[in-house]
Amino acid sequence: MSDNYRRLAPVYTTLSRLFFWGAREQAIRWAMDRKFEGKIIVIGGGDGIALSSLLHNREGEFWETSQSMLHLAKHHLRQSKLSFHLGQFEGNVKAEVVFLPFILDTLPDSDLEELLIKIKKSVLENGEIRVVDFYPTGSVFHRLVLNLLIKFHQIFTSHRRSDLPDYDRILTDFGFVCVAKKCWWKGFICAKIYRFSDLEP
Repeated sequence: MSDNYRRLAPVYTTLSRLFFWGAREQAIRWAMDRKFEGKIIVIGGGDGIALSSLLHNREGEFWETSQSMLHLAKHHLRQSKLSFHLGQFEGNVKAEVVFLPFILDTLPDSDLEELLIKIKKSVLENGEIRVVDFYPTGSVFHRLVLNLLIKFHQIFTSHRRSDLPDYDRILTDFGFVCVAKKCWWKGFICAKIYRFSDLEP
């Protein structure tokens, strides 16, 4: 498996904090501040820095496709009780929360839907999918920023998308509904909580 983030891993979080003034970390913290008792599955958690104080003693799984990022995550999340896995999420465990921090925007729709099939089998009936990602806003400025981000990641990480997924439509198609959200950068960065739609009144 190629390590597309090998060159960026040591500086990725620093670059992100400088560029977004910490908004990404604030979104992650908001999503993880919701209490839950069971296990968590983190998919695409990167270097784990933003999660280090949020997953203390937490049980579950941490999945990452970059060996360099996973190595850093093991260090930053050493106080957790997570098991760490290199590669694509396999979907062999059940958890109360599946956390997707800035991962869905990197996947072509076909891969995204394949991942959601596994996630739907893994999240408990009363559980949640917590998504933190970039969302389209219609703003010209945000479009320029998005194009810059995409070009940067295409050069350095072999990024495979040229746009953002229609998260809400895709998750709705899989039977989920957004029950809570908070946005930063005037809607460009959002944290959203999804649950099975048949649990809603």
